[in-house]
Amino acid sequence: MLLIRLLYLYLLFESSNSQHDHYHDHDHDHDHNHNHVHHRGTSDGDEVDQQRSLDSYGFKILGKNFKSKEEFVQSGNVCRFVSPDSKRKEKSKKKLWKHETRKKKLKFWKAKIGKGRQMQSTLSEVSVQVHFHIIQKQDESGNIVSSNISDNQVDEQINILNDAYGGKATIDCANIQTTYGTATPFKFELATLERKSNSGWYDKPNSNNYEMFKELRRGNCSDLNIYSTGGDSYLGWATFPDECADNLLVDGVVIYEETLPGGSAAPYNLGDTLVHEVGHWLGLLHTFEGGCGNGDFVEDTPPENTSAAGCPISRDTCSGDNGLDPIHNFMDYSDDCCMYEFTGGQAERMTAVADVYRDLRSPDSSEEYANFLNPETSSQVQCENSESKLTVIIKTDEFGSETSWSVSHSGSTDTMFDEPPLGQVFSDLGTYEVSKCLSPGAYKFTINDAFGDGLCCENGNGSYSVFLDGELIASGGESFASQDHDFEVGTKCKDMSLKLKTDQFGEETSWTIKNSNGSTILDGSEFEDNSNFLVKSCLPLSDHYTFQIKDSEKDGICCNYGDGYYELSYDNAVIGVGGSFDSRTQHILGECPSGHSKFSLHIRMDRYATETRWKLLLSDWTLLDSGGYYYTESFSDFHYDTCLLTSKCYRFRIFDRAGDGICCSQGNGFYEINFNGFQRRGDVFANRQTTLFGGSCRVSEYNELLSENENEDITVRNKKIRRKRKNLQKKIEMNSKKKQTKDV
Repeated sequence: MLLIRLLYLYLLFESSNSQHDHYHDHDHDHDHNHNHVHHRGTSDGDEVDQQRSLDSYGFKILGKNFKSKEEFVQSGNVCRFVSPDSKRKEKSKKKLWKHETRKKKLKFWKAKIGKGRQMQSTLSEVSVQVHFHIIQKQDESGNIVSSNISDNQVDEQINILNDAYGGKATIDCANIQTTYGTATPFKFELATLERKSNSGWYDKPNSNNYEMFKELRRGNCSDLNIYSTGGDSYLGWATFPDECADNLLVDGVVIYEETLPGGSAAPYNLGDTLVHEVGHWLGLLHTFEGGCGNGDFVEDTPPENTSAAGCPISRDTCSGDNGLDPIHNFMDYSDDCCMYEFTGGQAERMTAVADVYRDLRSPDSSEEYANFLNPETSSQVQCENSESKLTVIIKTDEFGSETSWSVSHSGSTDTMFDEPPLGQVFSDLGTYEVSKCLSPGAYKFTINDAFGDGLCCENGNGSYSVFLDGELIASGGESFASQDHDFEVGTKCKDMSLKLKTDQFGEETSWTIKNSNGSTILDGSEFEDNSNFLVKSCLPLSDHYTFQIKDSEKDGICCNYGDGYYELSYDNAVIGVGGSFDSRTQHILGECPSGHSKFSLHIRMDRYATETRWKLLLSDWTLLDSGGYYYTESFSDFHYDTCLLTSKCYRFRIFDRAGDGICCSQGNGFYEINFNGFQRRGDVFANRQTTLFGGSCRVSEYNELLSENENEDITVRNKKIRRKRKNLQKKIEMNSKKKQTKDV
């Protein structure tokens, strides 16, 4: 069938003397849907002009006369596409480098952690929605005087696009089947087709394109808008992808209507002008961009010094490059019948550009790794009191995937933290705030830019800022490949631990730790009976704290109703231990504030702890604190401390209700007080003993102390002792019965 059709076409060509026509036969018997069949009498592409009816000027197209087709090609009227300047090219190069880096990371990490299917060597389909706008011209009477483009022509043009971008084989200028081109993932689907009459737009689409696009353009950067017009001296032109985000209204492709399949613009009437311009729309440059250098940024397109005209077989304008000119490439200026391929590198570039600039993605592309690779924009942590919070704020430029940072111990090559996490990249023009907790030590913060140009300022105003507990310790952004910042995390707090064992009445016990402002920062209550508890925390160095333990029945937690106790440690040292107290006792954790000193009291009880009580007063008898009577085990220990102004004078008074002190007939009891270097230990006294201490005590107060401590008559005192002890024993028995009743 194919041979019969080719013979028919050859005979048809021989019978034609007036004109050389290009027909696109969509229904011939071939393995593929799209084939270009060109009527030629010779295999030499340079002789294609002989098949055209020529006037005295040699070549006529777009209403203009040229001496030759070569002159037309060299005039620049084939394509009005304006190549991006060097700055834009470099910017696009970086973005595509980022895209390739992300794909490599995705492929590696998906394989490593088994996330979904693997990256494919062939790309999946990328659907492109096409909005076709046919611009028509009217005469003064309102009649359409431009070409009557049919719906079938538009459908045929879409088919040609899909065949070209699908890598289908075709028939070349010598009526010979071509090799297969490289398939790209793009599939073009006609979404809308409209006709608009506007003679100004038709005649001058180049100067009127803004108004035309503004009124007619549909969709976003991923939508291909095509406008067929009167050409305005050009076969076609397209906008480059990097312009779309900032100027959507001027994004699209404009073509001369006679370049559509079946049009009159031979040898450019087989539909490949649109294939060429869509290549620009997807990010391709001309194959001759930059001459014999690699100006089109595609490695596998052979260099070409100038554009080709016709179909010059064996043309080689760049000697020594081991390759002929790419005259069959859709991005050259050859005749339509001569162009039938994209290279693999061009397919990769278009796919990457479409992803980066047009949001056109296959499942293998950014859509799949948008969430997989992009880290959280904010990652907050709650650090322990002993730790410092390191906060890093990164504002990326237009190439976020280039940026990464890490923290390591000083002198170590092993990183503690890496951001973004392995397998992820920062997005472009994003802000990321990440916090990490660090223990005391020496560290190094390192920030990297893979491209070596930093975060600012050519490609956006990116920056980085590093804070340690809210204080800025490093910042920057301009021109770097890698920057290090050393810093130290000092000791912030001291460890506190509380071991607590309750007696038989755990619900009576409670405790608090308050800061210098009196605010409770830790507490505990409602404990189970005869149970052990452990509380640990780290208290900031910037303050001092008061620990207070209470018993609601005023008999402590030891020892009449169990062997309860507490042990309080601070900065790895025991500062309070016991269980014998009345309603409460307390301890100071940390250093007292400026102008204050710690007052410490230790009482070793004799056999009758219930006889003992004490008071802490100012020298003017103002009561500050007090304690007793202690319904605890004989010979037990009581500890207490608090912070007092160093400059004041104080009275410490200890009492024995039986009048025989705490030593020595009923046991070796004693008391000891310490304050700002002053120490006093006592044991033998009658009813009471007073000690003055502090920084402003007067001599008269010491004299008062001497007379106050004189002993009573021994006989009178012994009678009082026996009577008081009898009363105390009754009270103890009553409390015991009360406890037993409560327990029942």
